[in-house]
Amino acid sequence: QFPDAIAHSAYVFVDNNTTRAQTDLIRRASETIGYSWDLYEPVDLAAISYKTSIRKMKEAGTRFVTFMGAYQQVAKLAREMVEEEFHPDVFANLMNVYDPRLIAEGGSNLEVFPVQLQVVSQLTEEVAGSPELQTYREWLKYIDPEAEPTGLGNYAWSAMKLAYKLLADIGPEPTRARMLEALADVRGWTGGDLIPPQDIGTKEPSSCALIIEIRGGQFVRIHPAEPNTFDCTGEVIAVS
Repeated sequence: QFPDAIAHSAYVFVDNNTTRAQTDLIRRASETIGYSWDLYEPVDLAAISYKTSIRKMKEAGTRFVTFMGAYQQVAKLAREMVEEEFHPDVFANLMNVYDPRLIAEGGSNLEVFPVQLQVVSQLTEEVAGSPELQTYREWLKYIDPEAEPTGLGNYAWSAMKLAYKLLADIGPEPTRARMLEALADVRGWTGGDLIPPQDIGTKEPSSCALIIEIRGGQFVRIHPAEPNTFDCTGEVIAVS
């Protein structure tokens, strides 16, 4: 959608040991396919405002903005970008903020410019086509009738489903060593088609994903177009 925007990119992230490691890998991997980063900037977890970073992006002519943080922080960054009249071609986010609370928190600020998310699980909006998501949602509502599945929740359900399966396979005397041995043989795990195939045993992430955008107060599928599908034509870029 925005082929020229990646030449003027910015990565803002909430600063901690995990995000520093993850964003550095993503930044270096993306540079091999044409991304050029005008700004690569950590922000403090307790930061009151992101406007200093926003002004740097505005001055640099940044067109592609990506962020790593919680949904509350994404909503705040979007609000302040609107306040500063900074309108990038796209504001890209990761699946950890695929959460209905993001839309509730961010409101109309999330639709001034395209706000997109990369998602690697089935969409709650397409629950009718995913029996496993229906099961997860059913059990989730026993705990909280108002709750809806989230991107991270889908992975948590899938992980527990795998743990249960392996414990059943191991039998009545499970040990940590036996569990690790069983995990090493797992290939193509989908958690009942809840997530794209994962080669957990080789610790290799899936090359599959889908892109959604916030439109009309909802998450809307952008690519691929067919419901309950992923685009698996890409490849995993390895960096050390």
